[in-house]
Amino acid sequence: MSTEDDVSLPKATISKVIKEHLAGDNIRCANDTRDMIVDCCVEFVQMIATEANDLCTKEKKKTISAEHITDALKILGYTEYINEVNTVLQSHKDEITRSHKIANKQKNSHRSQEDLILEQRRLINESKARTQPNTPTQQPQSPFGTPTNPQQAFQITPPVQNGNFNAPQFAPPPFQTQPPKFESQDQ
Repeated sequence: MSTEDDVSLPKATISKVIKEHLAGDNIRCANDTRDMIVDCCVEFVQMIATEANDLCTKEKKKTISAEHITDALKILGYTEYINEVNTVLQSHKDEITRSHKIANKQKNSHRSQEDLILEQRRLINESKARTQPNTPTQQPQSPFGTPTNPQQAFQITPPVQNGNFNAPQFAPPPFQTQPPKFESQDQ
């Protein structure tokens, strides 16, 4: 079981909130006063959690929901916080929904990494063409798939996949089919 010393709130966070509320005034908060405010905050959270837990137990549920918290606030007489709690809850739900949509969109993208890289390059080139006149939208390429401009050599380097680098194939230099002729010195 936990003791009362184990339960606390971050003192730095509470100090920051206190400083924000006293910012306009030339008033400082003593350390023992800050500790007392931390204790009051812990007590408030414990009261709400205990009441919400009792409501959850009465409904034979195993998880405390947001409705249990708002009902606990009503029972304890803190109805002025309910609107703010509901606003924060709604913004949290919206954020969760948005992050799930982004994750699903990325997960369901059937385009390969190479296609995405090519699309990105095309969009960058089009953007450059709009902002800088006389800029070609396609980069000239050599027969080996590398750019003709050495400064851009790393922009189209094939990506390393699974630890293997897929470099373009180069033909080895031709071998001489006949051995070199040496002149004899027997004359």
